[in-house]
Amino acid sequence: MVDSGDWFTVEFRGVSRPRDAFLNAPFHYWARAALITVFGSNLWTVRILSALFSTGVLGLVCWWAHRLAGFYAALAAGALFLTTYQFVYIHGARTGELEPLVAFFLLLGAMTFSRALERGSSFIPQHLCIVALLGLRSPLALIPALCDLALLIGFPAGRTRLWDWLK
Repeated sequence: MVDSGDWFTVEFRGVSRPRDAFLNAPFHYWARAALITVFGSNLWTVRILSALFSTGVLGLVCWWAHRLAGFYAALAAGALFLTTYQFVYIHGARTGELEPLVAFFLLLGAMTFSRALERGSSFIPQHLCIVALLGLRSPLALIPALCDLALLIGFPAGRTRLWDWLK
C-alpha cells in the first residue's frame, strides 16, 4: 500500500489478496501502512500494533477479573494469560499478527455490553467495538452481534430494553 499508494488493494509481495480483503478487513492494513509511512519499514512498525493491543487485552483481563473476583483473581488471570503459549507465540502477541486487535475489541465489546446491562446505560461503546471488528475481521463482527441479540431476547430486562430500542 505504501509503495503503490493504492490503499484499497491488499497485496503481499506483489500478489493481490482479494480473500484477505474480506476476512482481514482493511483497518489493520491501513494502520500498518500508516506506521510504515511515518516510521519506515522495520521490525517495530510491523509488531507495535499487536504488542500494544496484547498489552491492552492483558489489562482488560486483569481489570475484569479484579472487578468480578478481587485482586488475587486478577493476579492469577494475568499470570495465566501471560503464560498462554497460543496467545504469546502463535496468535501474534509478539509476532505482529492481527489476533490481538481482534481479541481486544471482542473482550472490550463483551465488557461494555455487560456493563450496559448492569447499569442500564447505552450500548454505544459496545456497538463501536462491533464497528471496529467490522474493520478488522468482518465475519467475526456477527458473533457479538448475535450473542447480544440472544441475550437481549433471553432475559426479561433485555427484552424490555430491546423493545424500547425498537420503538
